[in-house]
Amino acid sequence: MALHLAQTLAEPPAQFHLRFRAARWRVAGRRITPLVAAVLALLGVFLIAKLDLGEGSIWRLLMFHSPPILLMTFFCMNELPRFEIPPLPRPPKNPAWHATHTRNPGATSHRGQAVQETMLRR
Repeated sequence: MALHLAQTLAEPPAQFHLRFRAARWRVAGRRITPLVAAVLALLGVFLIAKLDLGEGSIWRLLMFHSPPILLMTFFCMNELPRFEIPPLPRPPKNPAWHATHTRNPGATSHRGQAVQETMLRR
């Protein structure tokens, strides 16, 4: 793993984007899946309302019991899904992995200093 990381960081970020383009699109697809599932469920509710189901139909039984089943499966998951629209995978604008600061290389920002102090307390 360390060898892969060293090879990746030795190349410019644009090369990383070209090499892992399909993987980045798969990640974007996985991130939008919960939102797509919620929208499809809402569309399904409107379509099911238009159906003329008989009194003893199995579809009517499933439709009536789907809200508690969905709630049980939702809360039994290991991780709750995040409903978001992920950004599209685009090549990075920076030519290097780390931006170089010419002002004062030894200085840290207030946030960086707070993070360092928190880490030192542990």
